[in-house]
Amino acid sequence: EFATDPNRFEKLLPVYIVKPMYVWSAWVFYKAGFSLPAATVIPSIIAFLMIGVFLFYWLCKYLQTGIAFLAGLLIMFSIFTLAVAGLSTPDCLSAFFLFVAMYFILEKQHIAWMFIFFLLAVFTRVDNIITCFFMLTFLTFSPTWKRISKAKYLLMLTALAAAYVCIM
Repeated sequence: EFATDPNRFEKLLPVYIVKPMYVWSAWVFYKAGFSLPAATVIPSIIAFLMIGVFLFYWLCKYLQTGIAFLAGLLIMFSIFTLAVAGLSTPDCLSAFFLFVAMYFILEKQHIAWMFIFFLLAVFTRVDNIITCFFMLTFLTFSPTWKRISKAKYLLMLTALAAAYVCIM
């Protein structure tokens, strides 16, 4: 519908103003010579593939290679995961950034990298700021999972707020 009716497509564009990372990546693929519809799907496909590779890498730490491959394949070919991979939305790219951020929380316990991927997730979808806020709060105030000092917490919240203001 939107490809055949420019007026209808133009009315949809303000929805994407709050997704600068996705819009930028689609623009890069469009400038690389892909058609506009393809350029909007390619970021999702690449993010889907990166999630699969990263999932396999992570599972290999705990499972034998064959079992990790099979488990990763089953997860990646589930109906929910496959559905997101072919959409012209920032959902898959956003999921990749949040997934990698969780890796840096759970496996590496590297707060700086976690926060970088949180920022990328927010720049991909501004509503990720809610998830990031709750995760940072949990990692600051949970007695069991406390990994962030209150000073770093306030600094990270300030950076998230600045990112939100830049996007909006």
